[in-house]
Amino acid sequence: MRRIRILFGGVMIALWLSAFACAQPRGTLFELPGAFPELTRPPAMPGTSIVPLSDEELVVGLQRGGRSRAYPLRVLGDHRVINDDLAGPVAITWDVDAGMARALVPQVGAQRLTLRFQGWYLGVMVLRDAETGSLWSPLTGYCLAGVHRGAQLTSLPLVVGAWADWRLRAPQTEVPNVDYAARYRTSYPRTMLQLSPQATHSLGPIDGRRPPETRVVGVVLGGVAKAWPVAALRGCQVEMLGDRGVVICQGTDGGLSAFEPRLSGKPLTLGVVEIDGRPQLLGPDGTLVDPSGKITVGILAGTDLPTVDIVETSWWAWSSYYPNTLVDGLPGTATGASAPVLLPGPVIPPTPPSDPIRPNARKIRRDRRKTGR
Repeated sequence: MRRIRILFGGVMIALWLSAFACAQPRGTLFELPGAFPELTRPPAMPGTSIVPLSDEELVVGLQRGGRSRAYPLRVLGDHRVINDDLAGPVAITWDVDAGMARALVPQVGAQRLTLRFQGWYLGVMVLRDAETGSLWSPLTGYCLAGVHRGAQLTSLPLVVGAWADWRLRAPQTEVPNVDYAARYRTSYPRTMLQLSPQATHSLGPIDGRRPPETRVVGVVLGGVAKAWPVAALRGCQVEMLGDRGVVICQGTDGGLSAFEPRLSGKPLTLGVVEIDGRPQLLGPDGTLVDPSGKITVGILAGTDLPTVDIVETSWWAWSSYYPNTLVDGLPGTATGASAPVLLPGPVIPPTPPSDPIRPNARKIRRDRRKTGR
């Protein structure tokens, strides 16, 4: 009898969740707060210590202020957000559905924010800050709704790649000092075979110019958005977005970086050359720039050219938030205009779930009947 009651209760819970999911209109916000609790300022240890990470394990690597840290995907996948300090506040996010990592500076003016997983909008993860309740998109950095609606958080360049490759790139890296063996056993792939039901229910129309699952690198520069298929990237290439240039490079470890060939407000003319088997950028005056955007040869050697924010994600995610994006290799009528996608109106805080998901609700009602109250 007890098994039947448990089974019946489980069916009721499943039906309630199913009805709740189906009630969410497509292309709108799907909230599920608390589904993935954020991790806040985890202790760090040197990457040279004995850590249970294989050379092939995927990590998100970040360098800032002379320090570097690697966040394994298996940790990010369980939390989706890690609020940390690395030469200042930083929030590392991993969208499992979109296969997208982002590093944001969680601060508006003097107000520091604590970001938490909230749900999905247009299939992409949405965050809510604990201080004002505003909703944020990690893909664009924009506040979708709330007190800071329309504000944009600063993003930081990062690398997604194998642990062994990141150690070569940043030998002094740190890693979160957490219980990997007991707490974080599940490893997450770079891309999922299919979207979660929640992300699917929040999707809007899909741009058909590319297959939805195509991996792309998206850039926004001077108000113009453009995407390149990752599979088509080789070494370094110089591109134009409107009247501004951008250099996109893919390292031997698969890490992507981008910078603007501009110095003191003036554009630099750079061409791609290969030196000792590695791509470099060469100017007409002999200036040499490496793939990270640092001038290595010339009177300004040691100078860093301005970095450009890049987003590696799935085509469906990028085009959902940048519907006018240009697409490399595909002529069309898209303008590239990158007006921010925001929620159309005020967002009502989600109501607490009712009896069907309270494990002791049925027992409480039964006890009340027995006592006559």
